[in-house]
Amino acid sequence: MADLTRPTPRAERLVPKALGRVVLAVGAVLVVISFGNSFVWLPAKSWIGQRTEAAGRQTELDALRQASDQIQKEIDWLNTPAGIEAAARSELGFVMAGEKRKVLVGTAAAPVELPSGWPYDLVAQIVSVIETEEKLAAAEQAGQ
Repeated sequence: MADLTRPTPRAERLVPKALGRVVLAVGAVLVVISFGNSFVWLPAKSWIGQRTEAAGRQTELDALRQASDQIQKEIDWLNTPAGIEAAARSELGFVMAGEKRKVLVGTAAAPVELPSGWPYDLVAQIVSVIETEEKLAAAEQAGQ
């Protein structure tokens, strides 16, 4: 058995010089920082990012639920006889027997001044055909 209370001679020390002790201390500090980064900083950063993303997703989910509720209310209303009739009137121009349809607001004739060249020439031709058809329909209606 050796005497454990006596100091270790310099020749038998693991790190005999002061520079070696500094290198060993710096290495130990780097290991501690590396473990701190791996087991504290990175998980905390990830957790905070996930909380932020979850809050954003919750806001998006709430908006989608609200839109879904509005659509469901509209579906429920359209399943009633009054809803069907209102939808037919607005979407299809449905008129009940004995009712007359009147157009209160006509289409405004907007001036069409398009540049020359393709595809504007084609659009100008379409507009002139539509205007001619409207004039013929108006003349025919006035003649009746």
